Amino acid sequence: MDSQKLHDWIQIIGIVAVVASLIYVGLELRQEQRLARADLGSQSFQIAADLHLTLTDPDVAKAWTKMLNNPEDLTASEQRQVDGILHAAKTLFMRECYLTDRDVFAECRGLVLNIGPVFFASEYAQSWWRSQRADEPILPDWIDDEIERSAVTENR
Repeated sequence: MDSQKLHDWIQIIGIVAVVASLIYVGLELRQEQRLARADLGSQSFQIAADLHLTLTDPDVAKAWTKMLNNPEDLTASEQRQVDGILHAAKTLFMRECYLTDRDVFAECRGLVLNIGPVFFASEYAQSWWRSQRADEPILPDWIDDEIERSAVTENR
C-alpha cells in the first residue's frame, strides 16, 4: 500500500472517529436533558410536599382552619400566614406553567388539578386568588376556571 492510500485510510478513520464522537456527545446531551427534566419534576413534587407539610405546623394549621371556617376572625398575623401559603401555591403554579410554556416540563395542568382544590377551595382563597390574579400574565387563563371549579367541587 502506497503512502497516499494509507493517508486516505487514516483520514477516513479520523472522519469516522469524529462522527462517532459527535454522536456520543449528542446522546450524552440528550441524557443530560432528560435528567434535568426529571430533576425539575422532582423539585416540583418536593415543593408541593413541603407546602402541604407547612399546613401541619400547629400555628399554621390553626390559622388555616380559621381561614376555612371563620375567615373574618383571622388576626393580621394569621392572615399573613395564610396569604403566604396561598402565594407559595400560586408561585408553584407560575413555575410549572412557565416551564410548560417553554416545553421544559409538562405538569402544569396536573399540578393545578391536584393541589389547586387543597389550597384554593375556600371562599377566602377564591377571593385572594381573584385579587392577585391580574398581576400574573405568566399563568394561562384556564387556571382561573380550575381554581373556581375547585370551590364548586369542595362545596358539594
